[in-house]
Amino acid sequence: MFKNLKLTTKMMISIGIVVLLSFAITVTFITMNATKLSTSQALQQMDTMSREFSNQIRLDIEDALATARDLASATRNMKAKSEFVERETFLTMMEGILEDNKGYLGIWMVWEPDAFDGKDDQYRDAAGHSAHGRFIPYWNRVGGVHLEACADLDGEWYT
Repeated sequence: MFKNLKLTTKMMISIGIVVLLSFAITVTFITMNATKLSTSQALQQMDTMSREFSNQIRLDIEDALATARDLASATRNMKAKSEFVERETFLTMMEGILEDNKGYLGIWMVWEPDAFDGKDDQYRDAAGHSAHGRFIPYWNRVGGVHLEACADLDGEWYT
């Protein structure tokens, strides 16, 4: 069939095939390179974003740890220097820390029975205390800033 065609038709078909083949190869090459480049850029952007997020999380955790250490240090120093440490002082200090740190859900401290000031009997069922008066305050933002007693002291988080 190809033998019966004119020379110009044969040339046009041959050139057309070469052009189509060249076009297909070029499109394939460009598509593969574009895919490779976009994948590379996506991975690079993902790496950058993950580093930014991990740094922010690290800073948030370090800030919370610094607050916990400061609260522990202040508590230790106040108890060491004064016989008249009031539970209300610590409750006020803890509430202030929570209000000043909007990213915190809660702040708490848990004392063993009679370990804070030996006056657990005077605080039975008071806010931030157990039914036996144990000093276990938990300030939190659930439903607005409020004080309650820590729960589940038999759970793994405490032991």
